[in-house]
Amino acid sequence: MEHYRYPACIRNMDADIAAHIREGCGIRSIARLLGIGPATVVRRIRRIADRIAPPISDKGLEYEIDELCTYIGSRTNVQWIIYALERTTKMVAAFTVGSRTSVVLGTVTSVVLESEPVRIHTDKLPGYAYLIPRDVHRMRPYGTNHIERKNVSIRTHVKRLARRTICYSKRSDMLEACMKIYFWYGATRVM
Repeated sequence: MEHYRYPACIRNMDADIAAHIREGCGIRSIARLLGIGPATVVRRIRRIADRIAPPISDKGLEYEIDELCTYIGSRTNVQWIIYALERTTKMVAAFTVGSRTSVVLGTVTSVVLESEPVRIHTDKLPGYAYLIPRDVHRMRPYGTNHIERKNVSIRTHVKRLARRTICYSKRSDMLEACMKIYFWYGATRVM
């Protein structure tokens, strides 16, 4: 008699799921490729994301902050991924998902400001001028080149963020979990 073994119990399944997330696969694609159920994939993604801790930023660095537009649930529910990129290492220091209001922008800028940055480069979105002190804030042309290039890479790698597609996230918490895995899995400490 053969032994029954559910593929989700394989030792490195979390690493495989994270690798597929980083390659832009959706929930159903991952389930199909790994031979496990979609509900198991969702539970595992949440569990992996819960164990990832945000990176600890060094003091005195330069950052770029920008936003990516996406949808949650339907094309009428526009949401933004706001994130900060450390300029020399290209590591994402902080991110959040929400509307493009000063409150949501403030969650990312406050994390960056805690690390006592030398400079923060942004686009000309008015909300940044209120949140970032003038002595470190820069809004010059080509000041956000690195993060704009990262936006292109993210849209290329993560299918749910690609422009002109029918793919989008159904829930905000799943988008946050997937982005946490994309940005920080393998690069930061695991709790």
